[in-house]
Amino acid sequence: MQLCPAGQVWNGLQCALAGTQLCMPGQTLVGATCQVDCTSPTAGAQNLIMELRNARQKKDEACRQDPSSQECQIAEGQYSLALTEYEGYLAGVPAQCGLPDPITI
Repeated sequence: MQLCPAGQVWNGLQCALAGTQLCMPGQTLVGATCQVDCTSPTAGAQNLIMELRNARQKKDEACRQDPSSQECQIAEGQYSLALTEYEGYLAGVPAQCGLPDPITI
């Protein structure tokens, strides 16, 4: 953090007049500071979370009945795809957004 003259604040790049602070992409001005904006990443994750939850339930059901069945193998494959998709999405989201760990879904 840089020290700025009176009436100015550090915007992450340079000193700027207070009230005209610009935030970096992916950040929102909250009070006098820029904070990570989690609105879009959180909204984007909702469908992936629902798909992963559904895939886990289907896998659990199919494999509980007969772990060696083709239905179980198909459900495991679908779960694996949903998990990989969510993990890929999660890798691009700032940790501050607090999206759920795939293991907890």
